Amino acid sequence: MTERTSLFLAQLSAADRNLLQISVHLNPLIVANSDGKYTLRESSALAAALRKLMSEDEYRPLLLVAGHQGLSEAALRVMLETHTKDIERYLLQVSSLLEKLPEDVVDAYRKFTLYAIVTVAEASRDGLFGLVGDRINASEKTVMHRMVEVLKLPVDEGARAKLGM
Repeated sequence: MTERTSLFLAQLSAADRNLLQISVHLNPLIVANSDGKYTLRESSALAAALRKLMSEDEYRPLLLVAGHQGLSEAALRVMLETHTKDIERYLLQVSSLLEKLPEDVVDAYRKFTLYAIVTVAEASRDGLFGLVGDRINASEKTVMHRMVEVLKLPVDEGARAKLGM
């Protein structure tokens, strides 16, 4: 952990820490719910992504700043209902927060967010029984494109192909 990240831990407001922590969960949930349905496969994919967040060293700066206490389903549901009504405003709030965070935290956040939204979107597997057709549907791609743009997510060639960019 860099000295700046350590200093920032003490200066982050409770509201900003809450937004950062919830956005880690909320971004993939917004993508999953963009088509009006949230499937068991998407729920499992989100749980797997969160396990990866907790276990991989590259995401450690994000965990140190955001914290890792559990979030209740009620809190997530309220945040989802609130922010899906105005996704643009939510994304701009998160983007503004990212501008204040140390670079290592922002890098970890962006990498994880891209990983999580792609993983959850692919889990929905549009098409016949999830076997054929687009792995990521049009409504999910639309939301993901906006997240990539506003949050400045690092899209490599593999992700670019998956997102149809």
